[in-house]
Amino acid sequence: MASILFSLSLAACTAGIVLTILATVNRSNAARIGAAIALWTAAVLQLGAIVLYARTTGRLPMGNLADFLMALGWLVLVGYLVVNARWKVPALGLVLPPMAFFLSVLGVVLPQKHSVTEPVMASKGVLLFHTSLSTLGMAAFFVAAAMSLVYVLQDRALKKKQSGTGLRRLPSLHKADKAGLEALVWGFPLFTVGIATGIALLASSHETVKVGVTKPLFPILAWTIFAVVLVARLARGFRGRKAAYLTMAGFVLG
Repeated sequence: MASILFSLSLAACTAGIVLTILATVNRSNAARIGAAIALWTAAVLQLGAIVLYARTTGRLPMGNLADFLMALGWLVLVGYLVVNARWKVPALGLVLPPMAFFLSVLGVVLPQKHSVTEPVMASKGVLLFHTSLSTLGMAAFFVAAAMSLVYVLQDRALKKKQSGTGLRRLPSLHKADKAGLEALVWGFPLFTVGIATGIALLASSHETVKVGVTKPLFPILAWTIFAVVLVARLARGFRGRKAAYLTMAGFVLG
């Protein structure tokens, strides 16, 4: 049943992506409404698939890389739907839903191997808490990075005095900047707690020191970049292309 729901969710997501492209190219209001319905349907169906999968297998829904990618794909899709409802940035539909589709499919095709650290964790509840917050944080950073990319594209077009039809449909610099900052504000504390609990879980396990030190290296580097960007933006009013580039760099490292 879970596989059926997941297949239906992928079909709905595909329809939503196609309708989003049509809505963007033709400025069709009917296609825009259809895209929203299809993508919301995909999100609901995928959530049902994830819940049924967890109940059927009887294990943590994010206990390995495949499960993590499936959950992350769903959260990225939901993140797009929430951001679009709040900020009206349908152009993001050309970026985030396809990325959500790719992550979800990747989660299915990858081998369903159990996490290396799961058997030695003192508490599966703590592991679920860690993976849930880390996944939520990464989904928020997906949105922040996507808005940063939109900002860079719009900024370059304005500096070169380009005014193509596609660029006119991108959100304004102010809207892209504000939406990216809001996603960063939401994602940073979630990612922070996720990293902290992950390090604590590694320290309490019986893994070697080498694994325990190198495993969280890139997430910590990403956290550092996000921390610098967030402090600079909130305390110093830092914004613009440099903030966008740093946000995208932190996302890549994460």
